[in-house]
Amino acid sequence: ENEFASESEEQDEVKLIPIFQKDWDQWTHRANPFMEYKYGGPDDTENEWIAGANWSTTYRVDPAFEPGIEIFWEYGNVEESKTFDEQEFQLGPVVQGKIGSIKYDIGYLFGISEEAPDGELKCILEYERHF
Repeated sequence: ENEFASESEEQDEVKLIPIFQKDWDQWTHRANPFMEYKYGGPDDTENEWIAGANWSTTYRVDPAFEPGIEIFWEYGNVEESKTFDEQEFQLGPVVQGKIGSIKYDIGYLFGISEEAPDGELKCILEYERHF
């Protein structure tokens, strides 16, 4: 993914996010490690590499209802040595599923490190149509 900044104070970004998934009976485990490179922006802004990962485990009760848990971790700039509280760690419940052509992924992530937000609502809706 490549994002170009819409304002001159922001940096452009290139992201690499592979998705690893394993289904085991009713369980689905998914890992998404990521690397992000921020570049450009104002003259005094330094380019930086950012790393992190997502992990989710869900239980398939029905294709329309898959409750689970998700962990989000963002280390930040990989050139800096950071303690646990200087990184973003979040953990919380999620519910995923597919109803007709609509896929949803809703959850609430609690901050478990100082740098992480206290809480964050996550809501992803997708409409799928085959051509």
